[in-house]
Amino acid sequence: MDYYITDYNISNDNAVALEDVIMRKGSPVTAGSKILENFISPFDATVVTRLLDNKTAISGKTKMREFGIDGISDGSPDGSPNGSLDDVSESVKVVADNVVQFSLCNDVFGGYRRQAAAQGLFYIHPTYGTVSRYGLIPLVSSMDQIGVVCKNLVDGFRLLSVIAGNDSNDGAMFPEKNYDYAGADRKITAGVPSAIVKQTDENTQKGIRGFAGKFNPMDIELDYFDVYRQTMCILSCAEISNNINRYDGIKFGYRASS
Repeated sequence: MDYYITDYNISNDNAVALEDVIMRKGSPVTAGSKILENFISPFDATVVTRLLDNKTAISGKTKMREFGIDGISDGSPDGSPNGSLDDVSESVKVVADNVVQFSLCNDVFGGYRRQAAAQGLFYIHPTYGTVSRYGLIPLVSSMDQIGVVCKNLVDGFRLLSVIAGNDSNDGAMFPEKNYDYAGADRKITAGVPSAIVKQTDENTQKGIRGFAGKFNPMDIELDYFDVYRQTMCILSCAEISNNINRYDGIKFGYRASS
């Protein structure tokens, strides 16, 4: 299928697609880059191990932009590496087009979650430290977190219960070994950041309030909101540079013939 870089020939309502930064033993993992064109994963990511232990079908690896980067300056399509709403990622398309029920991906800058909402889907971004990053090719290590694209929140939280929990291979995790998100749709408190809502048009504000009203809405204030964007750009540029410089054609990566 055009969605996939690797297709495991499984396509059903309960299957999960993996973004091509999540390792599965014996399969290619390229992060969308020629640098890793022939790299075969030597081990399973923790989320993959937990899916397989739960007998959850994995459909394949979805295509992606190179390392998830499209540009993080103000000149990029929507100011983020994950692309614009008009250019929907394969991780979102594969669920929107009913190829699979879920996909797992790393949405650092919010592009995937905005695309999911525009397609009538949900993106669940777990709290940092609840889902293991072991086996995830890093982009911004202090912000990376594997999340769930899903058709509805109830099923999405059930899948999150499967993949979440402490992993000794990831040193930046909470100690809880398991999380049970069953019934989370009835317990959710929807935080509505007033500083962001004020920047939207009337129809968008109605949409935000209408969605939050399905749960337990709570207005929240974001201190220092006016410098969030600049701070994130500075930190992410530094961490992306640190993570990408390992692909130098010596230990990892493509080396052109002389």
